[in-house]
Amino acid sequence: QPFHIGHLQYLEEALSIYENVFVGITNPDPASRQEVDEDDHRHNSEANIFKFHERMEMIKESAIKQNYDLNRINIVPFPIHHQNLWNHYVPQRAICFIRVFDKWDEKKVEILEQAGYVVKTRMMGFQDRVTSGTVIRQLIKTHGDWQELVPVGTRNTIMTYLSEGNGEHAKKM
Repeated sequence: QPFHIGHLQYLEEALSIYENVFVGITNPDPASRQEVDEDDHRHNSEANIFKFHERMEMIKESAIKQNYDLNRINIVPFPIHHQNLWNHYVPQRAICFIRVFDKWDEKKVEILEQAGYVVKTRMMGFQDRVTSGTVIRQLIKTHGDWQELVPVGTRNTIMTYLSEGNGEHAKKM
């Protein structure tokens, strides 16, 4: 769930293909979370320690550090389990670009296509996965070396949040 280097590569690839990109943040709030057979932890509060605006800040700051044109990037909530809300955030004409690593990614493709979205996929092997939010959260919790797994903008944002609020984020991990 922290914006990591795998996400940055994904964003870079999307920007190389499309003029404008919507970055949809799934599970943007506690009410949008739902357990699914394809992934047994995404709905847990431990997997969602950062609020939508904090995740948006990670993406934005990372994009700025990469000198990406922020006018081409739209960061929106995307409550994946609440299809009735999607058109409030992403136009139906949008092409959904998804890297497919696992069963959950396959399920997202299916859900989006059933809702009438055009979906372009990039099939990725598990060996292609650079890191995960789970790994990063665990490394932060255990004081491991997580900084190399996230872009500078994310690192700076997380460091700020970890130092504020009496360690509120650290306690959630």
